[in-house]
Amino acid sequence: MGMTAAKLADRTAVNTVGIVAISVTDENKRRAAAAANALADVLLERISEGVDEKIAVLEQQLADGKAALEASVERSSAAQATVRALVRENGGRADSAVAATYGAIAQAAANEQQVLVAANQKIELMLVTATQVERPQILHEAAAPSEPSGPKLARNVSAGALAGLVIGVIVVFARRRRLERARPPATTT
Repeated sequence: MGMTAAKLADRTAVNTVGIVAISVTDENKRRAAAAANALADVLLERISEGVDEKIAVLEQQLADGKAALEASVERSSAAQATVRALVRENGGRADSAVAATYGAIAQAAANEQQVLVAANQKIELMLVTATQVERPQILHEAAAPSEPSGPKLARNVSAGALAGLVIGVIVVFARRRRLERARPPATTT
């Protein structure tokens, strides 16, 4: 790019408030735009690594949670099927101790399912947040400006003329007042 790292550092400003704004100042507007885009790409790459790792961990936790939920549903279904089979074998009546045991298993599985569903929903929300909010992205590529961003001659001359006029008026009033105080009062005869 034709610019040393020290020179680039002197000409670069990075502002962060939720959004990172990179600006590079250079005599060559295309080189400034290219430098800003290159810095944005490097920053994006470095920040993305941590977010991508977080997303991978959340995806694994969600997969584990879904597998645990599926296993809990299978245990609950197996316990209910066993109770129904016992009732059929005993002519519509089941041994109360056996039925209570399988009923407790089914209830425990239902409670576990509620906890797992809530945990999975929390992980899904965290995953959506990480992928849609936390994952860094470039909102606007730097482009060479159509006009120089440096000093604007007409504006600066106008501001200087106005400031000179104001200072001149103040000086005139100050001198006039000083002269009026320095004169001795007029005597009448």
